[in-house]
Amino acid sequence: MKTHFLFPASWRRVGWFLFLPGLLLGTCVASFDALNELAELPVFAIWDGGILSPPVIMGVTYNNIVDEVAIALIVAGGMLIGFSKTRDEDEFIGSIRYESLVWAMYVNFGLVFVSTLFLYGMAYWYFMLLNIIGMLVFFVCRFHYKLYQLRKSDRDEE
Repeated sequence: MKTHFLFPASWRRVGWFLFLPGLLLGTCVASFDALNELAELPVFAIWDGGILSPPVIMGVTYNNIVDEVAIALIVAGGMLIGFSKTRDEDEFIGSIRYESLVWAMYVNFGLVFVSTLFLYGMAYWYFMLLNIIGMLVFFVCRFHYKLYQLRKSDRDEE
């Protein structure tokens, strides 16, 4: 089976090294306001439509970068975890990967649909922020759960 679109298996470890600290940092940012003043830095912005400040287009603005760092770590780590080859990559594992990706799409967009109907105001805004990483997290969790089930059933047969 050709898997030229997958990362090498060794990159999965790097993915976990990025994903877990990103998840911890993201949880801390969402839970504690103390982190919000830590990293107010000048950053280049393509567009900043500032709420209480004038808009900036293609210029420098000041922003707390902790949440951007958390999301970048989660996305980069999740991509490496989810799309790295397994040690024993074959057609069956490829089909599990495909089914997990389709399942994650269904779950993610189902949640978007339900939240659009029943969440309003800032609750909807917070849900959409979580939705940035939702599909990737659903995919990684389901794919690894299915791999665990496969390996457990192989051990039980022996």
